[in-house]
Amino acid sequence: MIYPIEGDFIESKSGHIFELKGFHQPQNRTIAFIRYALINKPPSLEIKRRTRINNFDCSLDYYKKIYPLNEKFQYIQEKHPEYLFSHPNYYFQLQAVPNSEIKEHFLPNKFLQFLNNSKEILPSGSILKDAFDLCYYLSENSGISYKYIGITGSLLVGLQNEESDIDLIVYGYENSINIRKVIKENFQNQDEKHPLCAYSMDDYRELYKSRAKGSNISFQKFLQYEVRKLHQGKFRTRDFFIRFLEHSNRDEYKCENQFENRIIKSLGRISLSGEVVNDEFWWTTPSRVQIADVAIQNSNKLIPDAHNLLRNNNLKITDISQIISLRGRFTENIRLLERFNVSGSLELVIPNERDPYMQISLGTSPEDYFYLQ
Repeated sequence: MIYPIEGDFIESKSGHIFELKGFHQPQNRTIAFIRYALINKPPSLEIKRRTRINNFDCSLDYYKKIYPLNEKFQYIQEKHPEYLFSHPNYYFQLQAVPNSEIKEHFLPNKFLQFLNNSKEILPSGSILKDAFDLCYYLSENSGISYKYIGITGSLLVGLQNEESDIDLIVYGYENSINIRKVIKENFQNQDEKHPLCAYSMDDYRELYKSRAKGSNISFQKFLQYEVRKLHQGKFRTRDFFIRFLEHSNRDEYKCENQFENRIIKSLGRISLSGEVVNDEFWWTTPSRVQIADVAIQNSNKLIPDAHNLLRNNNLKITDISQIISLRGRFTENIRLLERFNVSGSLELVIPNERDPYMQISLGTSPEDYFYLQ
């Protein structure tokens, strides 16, 4: 079995399509969250008709996209509780598909190779053609082989429409640096006819409406972060989003797998200020920065036993060392030596044969924020 990682999709024998989450996997299961639910109804505004990627022919299967996290859990709880997964080492509930129930494993880089072999029949102006052309452009201008680039999201599983975004994966830290250089050079090009460009002000306003929903962030502050980001923009008229992964080989992730050998405990919510002292992985997936000079602003929402847990692990509350997120809304927003304010879930991580440490996890609550001071 090919080791599954973030960016992959799987189809269960029940016909549902799940997106892979994270890089640590339990025995006999794959952590993946429902993205498309198989239904037995004719198409409507909320339902996509699936296009099989192996021959571009339409099947008779119909799917409903489920995107918000709370709706994912609501659907699985009501319709398929067998995909709910809890583990004694973790305080949060997950969704997972038993490996014996996986019908198909979709790999982003293999799909790009398939498109490369089929490029002569890709319709001009289609999203498939645009996605392929973007990958070709990035590969040619960076010198990075196709095998380190992949197409994910709705395109990977044949559930795209002409309004879909182009979602890409780049495998490997050095490969990602080279591709980011190409994107940065293009973003600095002021030629409006250039196919690869940064968002316009109107684009940022639309992005603000969707990403800042439910938060108190102003458009000016939102813009301050978003203009820094190289993992999103426009290719021709289409939005693109890129995840940059640390390793180029899945076996490296497999060797680092600690799902069964680490413990993550919730200590509640916390707000604090600090300084970024290492941003080496601030633009990768998962995004993470090392922090120092921590000053607690609000600890009223910590669990009652938080300080006892810390004492038992020879830690104090200001020893928080890292901020981590799998969500693009936090990626690339704070940089080295910048001071920040943050609010998120405080976690105690106890890895195998390592010292315990604390981190703030962002992305599961609308109350989360990570701002420049």
